[in-house]
Amino acid sequence: MGEIKYSPKDKVLKYQKVIDLIINEIEIGKLKGNARLPSINELSAQYSLSRVTVERAYMHLKKRGYISQIDGKGFYVEDKEQKLKVLLIFNKLCYYKRMVYYGLLEVLKDNASIDLQIHHYNVKILDDIIVENLGKYNFYVIMPHFHQDTPPEEYIRVFEKIPPQSLLLLDKSLPDLKMAYMSVYQNFEEDIYLALESVNDLLDKYQRITIIFPMSRDHPLETISGARKYCSLHHKKFNVIESIDNLSPGTAYIAIEEEELGLLIKEIRKTKYSIGKDIGIISFNETILKELLDITVFTTDFTEMGRIGAKLLLSSTIRNVKNAFTVIRRKSL
Repeated sequence: MGEIKYSPKDKVLKYQKVIDLIINEIEIGKLKGNARLPSINELSAQYSLSRVTVERAYMHLKKRGYISQIDGKGFYVEDKEQKLKVLLIFNKLCYYKRMVYYGLLEVLKDNASIDLQIHHYNVKILDDIIVENLGKYNFYVIMPHFHQDTPPEEYIRVFEKIPPQSLLLLDKSLPDLKMAYMSVYQNFEEDIYLALESVNDLLDKYQRITIIFPMSRDHPLETISGARKYCSLHHKKFNVIESIDNLSPGTAYIAIEEEELGLLIKEIRKTKYSIGKDIGIISFNETILKELLDITVFTTDFTEMGRIGAKLLLSSTIRNVKNAFTVIRRKSL
């Protein structure tokens, strides 16, 4: 069994620490159904506790249905189906993350309980979350997006603390992480390059492509690389801006964020330029509003990302799966 740590500042009573330890080890599968627990004397000696403390903990666990007692033989873990415990750690909260969450729930159903935390692109916050929760969950499902100036070795050290079989990365893979792990990922550079190639006929009328890429939002820089590669091969001018300044006819704009898309449309409407003729618009990630506005979209299926991830968890299969990336052609291009 695991450790029980005490501190003079602890507000949690010792018998409750015993209860929490045993429940956690049952829920994560370290203590299986019908497993014999240490006797009261054995547990008292192991953790330097009084017999009264251990007996009180066992009586609470028995009352709550976690363990049973057989006269003359001791205490045993109840044999009942246990749910997987999953800690889901997003980089931020947004509409698309919600779709991932719903995809996970759709497949896991009643087979798992999911707790959610946010690391806000900050490795230190992620490290604190992992250290606090290591050993308490069957699986740690993480979106590994961090501030662009974060050295890879900083977040690699954090992921190496997690048992490989318990780690699932979503949305992005980490080539620098030299261990086998589960992932459902996008290839940001390849995806945008192939998407642009698929609408090459619509891009013929534009001389340049400008990507609106707010650096403070910490989007994957590989997206810029993929767009630049396309422009180089097709002899188009390429530009990266953080916000809309002056509109240029003959330009196809790629808006990464919803806010920039809205500002772009607002600025175009102040001019005589026509969307889909003088100025092209491509947006990332599908929404109902973009469908209504007839905006061409490059998108991955976030719900499917969650579904695939959940299937990997249920089968405990270490695989790396590339999530589908699609193009929705509309009149904005």
